[in-house]
Amino acid sequence: MYSRIIVLFVLICFVSDSNGASVRVEILADDDYPPYSYVDNGEVKGIYIDLINEASKLLAPDYDVKIIALPWKRALKQIENGEKLAILPPYHHVELRPYIFPYSIPIAQEDVVVYCRKGIDFKKVFIDSIRLPEPLLLGINSGYILLNEKYNKAVKYNNIMVVENKSTEANVVKLTKNRIDCYINDKLSIEHGLVLLNDKESDFNMSDFIQV
Repeated sequence: MYSRIIVLFVLICFVSDSNGASVRVEILADDDYPPYSYVDNGEVKGIYIDLINEASKLLAPDYDVKIIALPWKRALKQIENGEKLAILPPYHHVELRPYIFPYSIPIAQEDVVVYCRKGIDFKKVFIDSIRLPEPLLLGINSGYILLNEKYNKAVKYNNIMVVENKSTEANVVKLTKNRIDCYINDKLSIEHGLVLLNDKESDFNMSDFIQV
């Protein structure tokens, strides 16, 4: 399953004033989605941040582009309320988020996958004739829209219970501590989180967690 990554990058069509002052453009970004967009020692970093910063150089000096990192749900709310101009990366959900328009061209593509603890029979949740005695706990980042019709059907039948957590790090930790059974997100982001945890904890074994 793939999700296109879109950055809403709308520029107000103002002409610089007689003093040559540039137009300030603020773009909100997810503050906790490494390696794509995150804050490290007070600095906004990540793959998408680098891409936008490079694109911004082409707009100087007419536009001064500033990236502001916020928790994802708060950033979305500010866009919905019309408080800010742009956000990245919101994914392309026109019907579910009508307040985001227009979108730029895609700046990248993410590979959305599910990682589970080894031994979890993940395929069972999608068999219509099976009703699990206890739902599988599927972690997801708060505010993310990643589930397709097949997953939503399993949620409806109580074979899956969606558990929202603030960040990739929080979900990876809960996965490794057996507090959730599986975790859905971008493959690179999950693997990045597992590698960081592997570097921190000597008794951690990455092979205990597999892409299903």
